[in-house]
Amino acid sequence: MLNENNQSKALAYSPREVANQLRISRTFIYQLIRENRIPHLKIGTKILIPTKEFEAWMAKRTKGSEPEQTDNR
Repeated sequence: MLNENNQSKALAYSPREVANQLRISRTFIYQLIRENRIPHLKIGTKILIPTKEFEAWMAKRTKGSEPEQTDNR
């Protein structure tokens, strides 16, 4: 997969890469993963966040969509 600069685009990000991109802590990314609030997959012990799903997840949250549902029990 190539981006607009003809450079190879990653198929998935590590939690560290996502945290760096969003400028939030890795701890918070792992919390989102544990709570299944961010798309991810596990391959063995490795956690990956697929690029396309991450970008769609971000887009859904930046277009004035409804806030995430929380369980307030």
